Amino acid sequence: MAHPLDAPDTAHRPAENWESRLAEAAGDPVRLARTAEQMALADDSAKARELAAEALTRALQLAPHEPEVVTIASELFSESVPAWHGTIVTDRARNQAYDAALQNAIEPGMRVLEVGTGTGILAMMAARAGAAEVVTCEANPLIAARARLIVAQNGYADRVRVIAKHSDDLRLGVDLSEPADVFVSEIISGSLLNEAVLPVVQDVVPRLMKPDGIVIPFRGAIRVALAWYEGAPSMRLGTIEGFDLSGFNPLLAPHYSLQVEDALLRKSSAAAELFAFTFQSGGPYPDNRASLTLRATARANGVVQWIRIRTDRETYYENEPGTGEGSSWCAEFHPFLDGGAVEPGQDVVVHASHSQTALRIWTAGA
Repeated sequence: MAHPLDAPDTAHRPAENWESRLAEAAGDPVRLARTAEQMALADDSAKARELAAEALTRALQLAPHEPEVVTIASELFSESVPAWHGTIVTDRARNQAYDAALQNAIEPGMRVLEVGTGTGILAMMAARAGAAEVVTCEANPLIAARARLIVAQNGYADRVRVIAKHSDDLRLGVDLSEPADVFVSEIISGSLLNEAVLPVVQDVVPRLMKPDGIVIPFRGAIRVALAWYEGAPSMRLGTIEGFDLSGFNPLLAPHYSLQVEDALLRKSSAAAELFAFTFQSGGPYPDNRASLTLRATARANGVVQWIRIRTDRETYYENEPGTGEGSSWCAEFHPFLDGGAVEPGQDVVVHASHSQTALRIWTAGA
């Protein structure tokens, strides 16, 4: 938080009296928001976070246009809500790929399950495409509450039900009346795997779907190419102010997220598919290793990695760098570990491994 709370009327009281403090401030939205902020600063327990969220929601209901209330709420809420929730839904190509797949898959009367509600946009697309019922789960209760509001504001509350649970906790007969005809998710990171898409698909498809159900996206692939990144030297420490700081490099990240249209990044080889996963199958997806050889067509000082998602058999979305199309997903640049470079015509062996939730890429050196 940028500054301590200015709430002198409560600052002297013991920290365990949060509920009584909030009760005292209940009719004053500014004081209520300030008290919630103080609580969040002083107590990071789950109970305190829950109370603060409830208090801030109430303050916003009382004064939805009060600048101080809105600012405090945004600051606190955003700490537990990744910023990409607000950017990925502005990616028109991504939205169109999902919307096309949902329209192709959904027939009247179908039931749809979504994992990872976010803003609720995919759940509402499913309802708009004709689904009779959409059950969407969201593990973050703040996001789930906001999604319910958005769904209602858009007129889909009669067909879209937001459940504040992790997908592991969903149960047939409790959360879903019967197995789903369509399962849709967008729990995909720039490396494809870091948001647990594989374990979720492995769990949901056999447990919560009909045997002939449709999975969106249908398939996901991890793609790579050699690349030149002009900013690579700044990613590693050398001699600074006369001191050799290179010994700190092992503690720095081995790869970096870059915007796919970064002007300093360019591909230096043909693209290749490193790993691919057919989500429609439901798995299993065992840990795996791979190696492939890329030939430089231009000078290269690392490997760039991106993803390709087939939302169905006909439609795909890809955030390949340098196409001019942009993307809400970043590409990952892996500089050669020795800090060197290769020239056109040279071969580089790229090694990789993946687990259920992580991807590793490395080279032996330039």
